[in-house]
Amino acid sequence: MKCITFDKLAAFVDGLLLQEEEKQINEHIEFCPACLEVVKALRTEDAFLEEAIHSPFLPDDFDEKVLSKLEPYQPKKRKRNWVYPVITAASLLLALSLFAAFYTAFKDGPPKSTDQTPIEENNDNPIEETEEITEEEDLEPPAPPLPEEEEEEPEEEPSETTLLTDEEISETIIRLTESIKQTFFDLGQQYRWTNQKNPPDYSILRAELEPYATTSFLDGELKRVSELAYCECDIKLFPEPDFDIRMQIEEKTENRITVSSVYLENMLHIGSTSIFTIVKEDGKWVFDHWESVATEDRKMNLTAAELEIAYNWNDNGSEIINTVEDNGRKLYILYTPNDSEGTKVRGVYADNSRITFDVKESWIPQVYSEDPSFKVEGLWTEETANHELQITNSTKEGFQFSINTESDGIPVEMNGEAHYIKEEVALFYDNSSCRIAFTITETGIEVDETYACSSYHGSVHFFEGIYGRVEEE
Repeated sequence: MKCITFDKLAAFVDGLLLQEEEKQINEHIEFCPACLEVVKALRTEDAFLEEAIHSPFLPDDFDEKVLSKLEPYQPKKRKRNWVYPVITAASLLLALSLFAAFYTAFKDGPPKSTDQTPIEENNDNPIEETEEITEEEDLEPPAPPLPEEEEEEPEEEPSETTLLTDEEISETIIRLTESIKQTFFDLGQQYRWTNQKNPPDYSILRAELEPYATTSFLDGELKRVSELAYCECDIKLFPEPDFDIRMQIEEKTENRITVSSVYLENMLHIGSTSIFTIVKEDGKWVFDHWESVATEDRKMNLTAAELEIAYNWNDNGSEIINTVEDNGRKLYILYTPNDSEGTKVRGVYADNSRITFDVKESWIPQVYSEDPSFKVEGLWTEETANHELQITNSTKEGFQFSINTESDGIPVEMNGEAHYIKEEVALFYDNSSCRIAFTITETGIEVDETYACSSYHGSVHFFEGIYGRVEEE
């Protein structure tokens, strides 16, 4: 874009151009910052001169008032008027400054502008501060600096040498175990597999299990599990990672981890030690081995804290109230006040988690044995008739019993459950109108029965009598 000459811009500022010429200059300075600066400078000069020589407004009677106060004229030496020389000097100084600025701007030819952004002129305030244009400055606006290219840091991949934390190990093994179990279950449901009528197709299973196991584990242990998984029977197929009870690191490297845990005995399965081995293949952890080791081959050696965790899974208030030795084996006495089966006291062996309800009264601290439900538990005998009464699972609601006697030389055993109808009286009854009452006294348990109970023991012998406690040795 070619800039307008200085003379024409000066004429534009003084209002000496035609309307069409003024329109062209107005359109030009919208896009030319150099010419716009010249126009602003000229207007600044005019404003300065106008301000410098502006005459004050005088009242109409100013002349009469001044003349009335003057003394008669006396010739005096004429003094020099200083106002006009000052104004003249200021004008010359401003003109020289403008000339120097325009000489610098136009010495290499009229400046060119490539900026097409409209520049708004503020006509409300004609006096604006102008920036001094030096020889070093370029009137053409500088191009914006290019943004520095930041080197992209490569995403940090998990280091091959990073060891998993114990929590990560636990989560990985549990996730893999649950995934394998769920795969067996889902495919069994989908294909309706049963070992007898519709045996599983292991090729289908194997394809779905590949993300969770090594080749050797797929073709070994998991194939063996598939032969038992759909037998419609109660069998323990998978080791259980009970890491809340125990988590023991056996081996831990960058690519191989072995962990052991314990599985406590319950009403269905015996206790064992569970061992899990996972390895890293293609950046992912998979199973390479698992097994359940019998307590005969590897003792569990349970601690009291582990046992309390195991039995408090449903917040039933279980606690270890004593630790004793039974035939050289450590036995924990466990007290469960809110046991769902009514068995408040049991023993659990530390070496194999085996449960025993044969807990001696001397093993129970007095504060717990004062519980009324403990008064009747144990073995009782009726000496005259050689009857035995065994009471177990005593609660505040009742207890289970077993009575043994002989009828015509034939051993007879009767089992049942009695419920308290009074504080010291419990009653058993059945559909044959047999009623047996157990009355607890200071000297023992008095047993009474109805005639209908003879169907259990014949007409010669009876369960009736006073039974005394058999003292433990």
